[in-house]
Amino acid sequence: SASHEDIITRAAELVSKYSWGIDYPVKPIDEIREAEYLIGAFKNDQLIGFGSVGRAFSPDGTDDSELWLAHAVIVPEYRRIGIFNKIYEMQMSYAKSRSGRILSCTDNPIVEKFFLANGWKKIRDTKDEAGEPSTVFEFVK
Repeated sequence: SASHEDIITRAAELVSKYSWGIDYPVKPIDEIREAEYLIGAFKNDQLIGFGSVGRAFSPDGTDDSELWLAHAVIVPEYRRIGIFNKIYEMQMSYAKSRSGRILSCTDNPIVEKFFLANGWKKIRDTKDEAGEPSTVFEFVK
């Protein structure tokens, strides 16, 4: 079986390849190592989905002491079969078991629509570490 470090490396590769892009100024592995909760979805020994929760994931450095849902990424051929929902459910279960606010951010209209339909409210528009627009959401239910 894969080591913890091997899984973290593979998770960072998924984030770069399918979410952030390889030129993003922050290295996903650095953020993932700071996470306090990691979730991986596997098929056989292949990592096909990943999510995390941590306190240093604000796109603009604001609210870094709060809990952030981050790094939710699914390999494209495994999308639309419930893996994201299961990862999200586990992220939320963990976050709700802790005190304080629950935040997340996205520039993806599909994720934004999901948040707004699932108890989140938009709290600000900002720019991420690459200078690109990002919207910050807070869970309110």
